Amino acid sequence: MKVFSNTWRVGLLALFASMSVVAADWDVDPSYWGGNLMRDGAAGRSVIVFDNSGTSFTDEAIKILKRTDGKYIVVGRVSMAGGLLGIGLTRLLANGTLDTTFGTAGKVSKEACMSSIKDAALDSQNRIIVVGQSTACSGNGTTDGAIVRFTQNGADDTSFAGDGGLVFKFNAAFDGQDDVAAVVIDTLDRIIVGGSLVTSTVRSARVMRFTANGGPDVPNSVAGPVFTTDSFIVDGELSSFGSTVWLIGRESDPTLVAVVWKLTGSLANDTSLATGGTAFLSVNHAPGPSCGLATDYTARALVRFGTTVKIIGNNGNRTWWAGVDETGAAGKSFGCFPLPSNVTAINLFSVTTSGDANGSLYAAGACINASGSRSCLWRFDKLNATDLRVDTTFNGGLPTLITYPKIGAVDADSLASDVLNDGSDILIAGLRVWNGSDWDFATARFGGLGPDVFRNGFE
Repeated sequence: MKVFSNTWRVGLLALFASMSVVAADWDVDPSYWGGNLMRDGAAGRSVIVFDNSGTSFTDEAIKILKRTDGKYIVVGRVSMAGGLLGIGLTRLLANGTLDTTFGTAGKVSKEACMSSIKDAALDSQNRIIVVGQSTACSGNGTTDGAIVRFTQNGADDTSFAGDGGLVFKFNAAFDGQDDVAAVVIDTLDRIIVGGSLVTSTVRSARVMRFTANGGPDVPNSVAGPVFTTDSFIVDGELSSFGSTVWLIGRESDPTLVAVVWKLTGSLANDTSLATGGTAFLSVNHAPGPSCGLATDYTARALVRFGTTVKIIGNNGNRTWWAGVDETGAAGKSFGCFPLPSNVTAINLFSVTTSGDANGSLYAAGACINASGSRSCLWRFDKLNATDLRVDTTFNGGLPTLITYPKIGAVDADSLASDVLNDGSDILIAGLRVWNGSDWDFATARFGGLGPDVFRNGFE
């Protein structure tokens, strides 16, 4: 019989004690808290206030990213003096408090001549890349794509494009309306952006790649599917899976469908998916049931799920999913999730894989009920090889709604724009409305998967 020493007993007691404080994955993590550096934070939540002088204070986090050292970067849009739009950055320690060694007291605000801020990513050096659309400084009446890169400490990265910022046209020979919706970074720290180019008659999907220093890469710009004006809306996500690049959107002429565009690592149309690299998924007709409306099937998020690529989108007050096999057009699938009993409407904006054996997906967004809008997290799992279903082991199948501390007697409205699986926990980022009109960055962390020893088993 093996006898455990006192040291072993103490260690086991500590280990089992830790089990009692591990939150369920639908409960906020009480060890994550912004503390007194934030306005009105609470356990499991972190609220970051910018409130730049002389502005309307409509600040919103759009992305939460994890650095290689375990700290978090939160990226968003902030109001600047004179009514201009700025980039807002903050760096949080692993416990959710501001890292005051970053920028000025943990925050950076930069007016970069951008009319919209859509996405962000980190490269291998923890440099921060932010993309969107530029109008004010383009020098003409059309919009340009915009990329801004910061050093890991939040300073302008002058090694990128000379001053840290780059505006560009998807087609340098044509002065159209350019918009960048998404960005991914490849293994060489090259920057791949996806968006659209609008002419007077058509809108086309576009992907463009730049070197790590902001120079053009070859091939530089690739044209995707072309539709009538305003039909192709690139408001989903650009994702890089291994050596392939994927872009999603919506097409409404002649019938409403989700569009999946796949490219090879050399940015050529990947015809293994479909002719021209473009697959069309009918989300309001066969195959699969209708979500109830014939319009507004908006693709929001893209994720690889086993051997298929899954899209999550919104339709009215409902959420739909669609899938396509990543090596061919066969195996298309579609379905609608039932409206949860604890909400009257739900709009999901971001999705991530859980990493568990069942291949669950976490999705985050805004849940509406009689009390207002709440940041929320929902989980899905596989019904079979192709179909998704609501995961009833997560909060009884209901999305978990996050409330931030009350303003007087009323809970603050909020929404989640992004969700992150950091390897052990699930985080969301978005906005919290303070006093009716003042928006602040808001994040929350959930209990996640627990200690590694229980995820991987005893050895």
